Amino acid sequence: MRKFTRFTLLLLLVIAVALPLAAHAEGSLEVTSTVTPEALEKAGKVNINVSLTNTADYMLEDVTLIARGIEETLGNFEPGIKKVYNITNFKVQEEEIGNSVAFTFIWLESGSPQSFVHNVPIAKKTAAPAMKAERTLSSNSGAAGDIITITYAIQNTGDVGLSNVTITDPVLASPISVGTVAEGEVKRVSEEITLAENVTSSPVITADGAGTPLSITIDPANITLTNANLTVEVTAGIPAATGTPVNIVVTNNGNVDFKSVALIDESGTALTTAFALAQSDTKTITVDIPVEVVRALTVTATATYGEGSGTPLIVTAQPVELLPYLSPEDVVITLIAKPIKSEFDEPTEVTFAIRIDNESPVPLYEFELSEAQDGRVLALATVDQGAQTVNVKIVVSESRDVVFSAVFKDEGGNAYSASATPVAITIAAPAASEEPVGDNGGASWLRWVLLIIIILLLAAAASLVYVLTQSRRRKEQEREADELDRMLASRQQNHRRETAKSTKIRDRDKDVADALIDQITGRTEKPRVPVRPRAEDLKVGEPPSRKPPHRTPEENMPPKKAPQDERAKPPLDDENLFDDEFN
Repeated sequence: MRKFTRFTLLLLLVIAVALPLAAHAEGSLEVTSTVTPEALEKAGKVNINVSLTNTADYMLEDVTLIARGIEETLGNFEPGIKKVYNITNFKVQEEEIGNSVAFTFIWLESGSPQSFVHNVPIAKKTAAPAMKAERTLSSNSGAAGDIITITYAIQNTGDVGLSNVTITDPVLASPISVGTVAEGEVKRVSEEITLAENVTSSPVITADGAGTPLSITIDPANITLTNANLTVEVTAGIPAATGTPVNIVVTNNGNVDFKSVALIDESGTALTTAFALAQSDTKTITVDIPVEVVRALTVTATATYGEGSGTPLIVTAQPVELLPYLSPEDVVITLIAKPIKSEFDEPTEVTFAIRIDNESPVPLYEFELSEAQDGRVLALATVDQGAQTVNVKIVVSESRDVVFSAVFKDEGGNAYSASATPVAITIAAPAASEEPVGDNGGASWLRWVLLIIIILLLAAAASLVYVLTQSRRRKEQEREADELDRMLASRQQNHRRETAKSTKIRDRDKDVADALIDQITGRTEKPRVPVRPRAEDLKVGEPPSRKPPHRTPEENMPPKKAPQDERAKPPLDDENLFDDEFN
């Protein structure tokens, strides 16, 4: 059936061509079309949008589209109906570029075949070079020596590549060669200049677009040599329960208008909202800052100016010390006074150790220490937290209580006081003396004479004591030398006596031993009976007096027994004995 239909359609097409019905057919079927892209440089594919409308009062049957490579039945079209068809990736041949592609439509009207040829134009693409250019400044003002960055942006908005792209700007030392910029590409070039005077940037960008010269001039922009100057002064008021009031005075001393000035503390906390500040203007800001402990407030101002995005001006004020609020109960200083000595025989100057203990949470100022009778005895500019000890001297002429007290102030100038426990100092009463009756001048002269005589007698007595002491010392040294000689002689004599005694005892023992041997061996000779030595034989060298001589403790000690191997040795001479005793 399909083959028959195609054959029938072809037959109808031949008949339609043969019949002069073109005007009628065109009036019955209205055809419009669009092509994407609109133009081609060479053979390629396009998308064709076709719109069909039945403008007749009757139905158009079996509407069919016939074109190169296409045969599509679109169906029946009721009167006034409109249908849209999209033909994608339609191949356009080289010879059709700049011409058109024929679309033929055939249908039946009341059983009669009709036809209509619609030509779809295919435009030939021609070169259309185009570009855009922009310039931005990091800042349009700055101080001498500031670096200003200029950025150029070039975009190829045409349908061909750009070559020989060049930037010329009077603020640059020489033109900048950018090179090529492809279709749709954006190239950016940045250059830095050092500001030394007022300059004007008016760049010109040139390029070659497929043989077509292009040029763009950007509007001039002035870069002004400025003196951006800002001062920030911070003062702190008297601490209160609501916080410590802080005054911040910001002054614009330069030749530029600051668009925004922001104030922050050392922790980065904003102290107020940003504000503008014109040339020569001053703005005062007061803020209450809660303070729990002593802190150093450092305020930093950041100011921006000009139309660029350059580095802002940053100014930091001198730090200011903030003190916490103190109630009178919080301010406490304890005084403790302790004398080096509390009892004296006569009026004297007494040294006191004063311990000052600042138990407040902040330092205190203008400290003055006074004594009840002597008045002010010590002044300190500052008393830091904690304890410290100072020494003061008070002249006490009679027994009394020494009372110390102090006055001082806090940071706000409020005055406080403190007292130490009284210290009793005792001065002994001098003994009563009888004054001679007569001329006071003569008595005074006599006292001076007596004083000089006493001094001379004391000096003579001291000299005599010194002489006697030296004499006694020499005698003691001589006595010690004689005693040493006597002891040495006694020891030598005892040594000789002990040597002789040992020799006699050795001979006696030998006789007794020989007699025992003879008895054992049976010798005929009469054995010698050992005879006990008489006491007088053992006391060799003693004087005939019965009274024992006086001996030293060393001489009364029993003599030491000589070793067995030293019995036969001869007595030591005096020199060797001295060596044995003291070496």
